[in-house]
Amino acid sequence: MNKRTLIAAALAAGLAAAGAAQAAVSVDAGVEQFDWYEYFSPPPNVHEHGPVGFLGAAWTQQKDAGLLFAASAKAYDGKITYDGGVQDGFGNNTPFSTKTRYRGWQAEGDALYRTLWSGWTTDWFAGLGVNQWSRRIRNDSLPGGEQIEDWRYYYLRTGLQIRQEGGLRWHGGIALTFPVQTHEDAHLTDFGADSNPELHPGKSIGGDLEVGYRFNPHWDLTGYYTIQDFGRSSEQLVDAGGLQFVVSQPRSRMQSLGVRVSYTF
Repeated sequence: MNKRTLIAAALAAGLAAAGAAQAAVSVDAGVEQFDWYEYFSPPPNVHEHGPVGFLGAAWTQQKDAGLLFAASAKAYDGKITYDGGVQDGFGNNTPFSTKTRYRGWQAEGDALYRTLWSGWTTDWFAGLGVNQWSRRIRNDSLPGGEQIEDWRYYYLRTGLQIRQEGGLRWHGGIALTFPVQTHEDAHLTDFGADSNPELHPGKSIGGDLEVGYRFNPHWDLTGYYTIQDFGRSSEQLVDAGGLQFVVSQPRSRMQSLGVRVSYTF
């Protein structure tokens, strides 16, 4: 059984264990300022930036205290600005600006331990997640007019959520994320390469921070910030047109500053 199957089985087991329990279901929508950085030597570095919209849903078991389970998922899409360069395989990096389309989905499953303290509900949690997206960089000089990258990574997460009970309903949370498996399909054969080895960006700790306010039993407004770093992948050799090239994914950073509106049924 591979890691992908194990993670899917763990998420399913969590939902099955809590399936018969009373639960809160919510839907949400929002927009975030999305930034993607790639660090090259020699420069220029890559900076992609712009708004990305999303729709999501969440399920949380309802208990006053003790062990409970939660799950969430969202789909996102956006066309943002690419400022950076194009590498030629010989170490040259030519400045280049265009547009990039990001489209993907993210899902998480958590086990929580809930306690009550001085008018606040406190949830300590640990869980699993997956984030997968397609990155399409517009480039009219390429066949098909775009450079395509498909990314996917699995991660562990742990942290704390707090919620004020009665009166004003402030809530917030903080989490650390730890990638356990990373995958990148750079579609190298689209550039004329004879092979397309999978790249595995390096793993680095990331994090999430959010603060929100519940106006009534149904409506919430939440602001959040997320960051995830990826180290440089190992180098791969590919042949194209009788020449040999070295390819790798440079050190990268993904971060988002956003706001979402949630409705709980």
